Amino acid sequence: LGYLSPIKTLMAWFKGKEGWVLGIAMAAFAGSKMIFSPIIEELLHTHGIMTVMGILSAIGICCMCVATVLLKAPYDIIHRNVSWKVIKNSIFNTQFMSIWGMMFLVVASAVAMISYEKSMMLHIDFVNVTTAVMLIAGFNVAGRLLIPAFTQHFNNKASSYVYMLFVCVASVVVALIDLTPFTLMAMLCICNLCYGGVFASAPILLQDRFGSRNLALLHGLLLTAWAAGGFFGDMLANFLFELLGSGGHVELIRKFFIFYMGALAITFYGLFNKNNERISD
Repeated sequence: LGYLSPIKTLMAWFKGKEGWVLGIAMAAFAGSKMIFSPIIEELLHTHGIMTVMGILSAIGICCMCVATVLLKAPYDIIHRNVSWKVIKNSIFNTQFMSIWGMMFLVVASAVAMISYEKSMMLHIDFVNVTTAVMLIAGFNVAGRLLIPAFTQHFNNKASSYVYMLFVCVASVVVALIDLTPFTLMAMLCICNLCYGGVFASAPILLQDRFGSRNLALLHGLLLTAWAAGGFFGDMLANFLFELLGSGGHVELIRKFFIFYMGALAITFYGLFNKNNERISD
């Protein structure tokens, strides 16, 4: 609800400026890590985990109550019921399956990366890890804020994804060739920048391919890739570290290369196929 409701509403209010408003909204989602990471660290030094969770929950409740009052759709918006036929056509649509697969691989890489970024930094004796994590989160926010605005101006919105995925592949290759604190930090920042951009630009890509009529439904279905990718990426990272110990760091980066290459291949062969069918009801 927190992701879907504001996105469709913002795109309905600000037609023609979807890139910027999506960027602002998605940056707010990611910005909480930047803001709350040092706050949580400080609170945990003086309070128990239950107290800290209670404080964060209270803040969340206040924010959600304010948002509930402020969030409303344009008065001229037409509400339509969604048919099972649309859902079936969405799931078995070639372009949508391509977008889903690409998103799954990117999110699996990003979640594994985020889950073990501190561990990777400590493994190569990185100094001031907390500041580094905030900086990486800042790149995630920047990607969500800026990249949708650029994606909006591409005739083929998939072009933006090709550039982002290519940069991710290149940064992972550099880190594999020479894993130093600098190259690791660069890889984490670049991949988080592109992860934020891939995720935030998804509604624009869906609207470009399928129109705005079923956008909320398609975005909701696409977020299942986020859930599945997050689960798979975290489980894979846990498995590698249990199996390989300290060697799991390098093996995890190798998996990033495979995943990003897979996502890039899907983008080329799926999203650039002009003969794919459109979803209709």
